Amino acid sequence: MMGPTIKDGIQRLIDMQPTFRWATAGRGPVAPDPGSFAGSSNFARGITSRRVLVVDDDVIQGDQLAMFLQSQGVEVDVVRSGGAAIESIERDTPAIVLMDVKMPGMSGIDVARHIVQTRPRPKVILMSGFPEMVFDAHRDGDQIFAVIQKPVPLPQLLQFVRRALN
Repeated sequence: MMGPTIKDGIQRLIDMQPTFRWATAGRGPVAPDPGSFAGSSNFARGITSRRVLVVDDDVIQGDQLAMFLQSQGVEVDVVRSGGAAIESIERDTPAIVLMDVKMPGMSGIDVARHIVQTRPRPKVILMSGFPEMVFDAHRDGDQIFAVIQKPVPLPQLLQFVRRALN
């Protein structure tokens, strides 16, 4: 008898439907617009990529998020640290950076502060099991597109990604 597959794990994550909270910088909570990938464009922002960069030091979490987004037709790269994220962004700016807040070394908030200075600037979606850490980014005025509490509810994540790409 075979054990659970990665597909089973992804389906289990989708079915969990955990509670989540999010905010957008400077505007307070706004309902996500489900939208669709078809016909969306980021050319006005100077980003021609439709790529999402997943940044998470948790290998399983990062890979599961990447597999889920790829299954939805999104091009995804994965890195495991804040430093690797900055290197990847400088090489090829993604449309979105989906990033854990708490990582060893450079935190997601530190990376978000660096991203604010890049041109073109990708949209940042932070993930955290520590909501109080996210408020630091908002207090400092960093441009955070959205915040999702871990464990990440995949249907809501997909809504944020679609909204960010549109």
